[in-house]
Amino acid sequence: MSEMRNELGTLLIVEDSLTQAEMLKYQFEEEGFQVMTASNGKVALEILTEHIPELIISDVVMPEMNGYEFCKAVKADVTLRQIPIILLTTLREVEDVIMGLECQADYFISKSINHDALFLKVKSILEIDSKIKKEDALYEQTIYCHGVQHVIHSTPSKTLNFILTIYELSFAQNKALLEVQDQLRLEIEERIKLQQELERAKDAAEAGSRAKSAFLANMSHEIRTPMNAILGFSQLLLRSNDLTPIQTERLNTINRSGEHLLNLINDILDISKIEAGRLVINNTTFDLLELINDIESMFRIKTDSKDLRLIVEIDSALEKYVVSDVGKLRQILINLLSNAIKFTKDGGIALRIKTIPSTTDKITLIAEVEDTGPGIEADELGTLFKLFEQTQSGKNAGGTGLGLAISMQFARLLGGDITLQSEVGVGSRFRMEIQLGKGFSKDVKAVYGHKKVIGLNPMSKVGKILVVDDKKENREFLKEVLNSVGFDVLCTNSGEEAVKMVEKLKPQLVMMDLKMPGIDGIEATRQIKALEGGKETHVIMVTATAFDDDLHTLLTSGAELYIRKPFRINEVLETISKCIDVQYIFEEESTEEEQINEEVCVKALQDIPNELSEALEQATVNAELDRMLSLIDEVEAVQPILAKKMRTLANNFQYEALITLLKKRMV
Repeated sequence: MSEMRNELGTLLIVEDSLTQAEMLKYQFEEEGFQVMTASNGKVALEILTEHIPELIISDVVMPEMNGYEFCKAVKADVTLRQIPIILLTTLREVEDVIMGLECQADYFISKSINHDALFLKVKSILEIDSKIKKEDALYEQTIYCHGVQHVIHSTPSKTLNFILTIYELSFAQNKALLEVQDQLRLEIEERIKLQQELERAKDAAEAGSRAKSAFLANMSHEIRTPMNAILGFSQLLLRSNDLTPIQTERLNTINRSGEHLLNLINDILDISKIEAGRLVINNTTFDLLELINDIESMFRIKTDSKDLRLIVEIDSALEKYVVSDVGKLRQILINLLSNAIKFTKDGGIALRIKTIPSTTDKITLIAEVEDTGPGIEADELGTLFKLFEQTQSGKNAGGTGLGLAISMQFARLLGGDITLQSEVGVGSRFRMEIQLGKGFSKDVKAVYGHKKVIGLNPMSKVGKILVVDDKKENREFLKEVLNSVGFDVLCTNSGEEAVKMVEKLKPQLVMMDLKMPGIDGIEATRQIKALEGGKETHVIMVTATAFDDDLHTLLTSGAELYIRKPFRINEVLETISKCIDVQYIFEEESTEEEQINEEVCVKALQDIPNELSEALEQATVNAELDRMLSLIDEVEAVQPILAKKMRTLANNFQYEALITLLKKRMV
């Protein structure tokens, strides 16, 4: 290794933001420092094998190796551990400071500090470090003096002068040493005081975190349980073939509103999991191309309604079958696209997707979302990925300010990151890179999607199903769903009674609620499995818990699978089919377009008044669903068959198809 020296010293700046790194480099070089830069901890460690700086300034949040990991690596190296390290970051919570101290960082400074203050701090640190090195040198000189005794013995005539010289030197050295020791003692006392304050804050923060986790776990159960009833019964009613168009419309509104509320609840719970460090990865094999096509279909309706272009560019070499947490990846892409559409009024949005092989069994997924929106001011970029913080345009557009923060955390959990380039008046481009595993088509699990199950295949050999839940509405919902398909269903409201019924009636499957008074679902399942023949009884745990790692602990009781409230009907039936040997009969798929002849609809359009047709077209362009449905009610009074076609398109958000149909009136 070589040591680099300059008049004020050599600094190593570790920062993944090129703009931030160049700015710091320029500012410190202007002050007289020599500066090296690295884009992350791994690159910095490579530099340290060749050059040793006097001080290191490191960001915390970086790809590949973050600031905490880098700091630990430096302090673990005997040749590097004496280098002072400043963690310069936007993170300001007590927990972040504690993590910095635990990895042996010397200082933890907020990025909000101005350059003059930062320069003075760096200069002060280097001066103290220099005095410490002088102290070490004094000790070395003292030890050296003991080695000159042979000189005294060999030249007695010079002994007195030599001793006087040593005494004068020692006096001067001791005086300098005492000054350094006094300053060091003050620094140590200040550090001890800060450490004690942080320890107290850490204890308080940990206690608060435990209380918050317990509160959120309880609130998740309390919120999800009634949501399960709302969404569950609305789904059941929608399965009926006897609904009038108005009833279908109202039920769809209830279902959409419930889904929207559930998404907001899930955002809050995701944040709580992130803060508690309880996010887990649920890897599965899935079809990446199918996921992208589904998302494109979802957003094309929204862009068409705003008269925006949606460009989806998929690389021809895209890996089709991959392994990752498809739920988190889907949410990242949805959040990025939703954000782009929300802020873009003219022009369009582009989604670009490609995969690049990284190792024999890993690939890198790169996704870019670019828009022609207003762009983001430079001084607001730092708040964009923070929880509950929004740019000024974000506040004007509404929202919770959680989407991008959650997306960033998910991307890092999946081994990647999200970066942003933005120019005011031009637009923004978000770039996500994450690591995926390579998958195979045989491992992709089939799902029922929106297919309607109408019965059991006669070849299926199924026994009784016992539904256990202390809430009447939940029992009734599951019983009605399973009865409608053809299952023989029993019900009870307690774990104690469930154990007795299993012992007496020998059901094939138990749908067991987790939280119940008396014996809860976990204990009831353990007792069932301990019965004679109990291990042959299949158990699916039904829960409203917030945390994924809690869900995995449910399986230790003997349950084979779990399902989380609120659930969809097909999700329940699919989970049951994974537990017992059952095959379903599905309703033959047929679209409303096939049922209603297009020529008939075009002819019927001629009977619709111009004012009504134009108002309906304008409401469709503005995506005003309630207004659209109200106008379709007026169409029904003139042309019922045409109204049925229009209502189907509107309820399925097929706005482009509805506009195309309306324009045929002019042909």
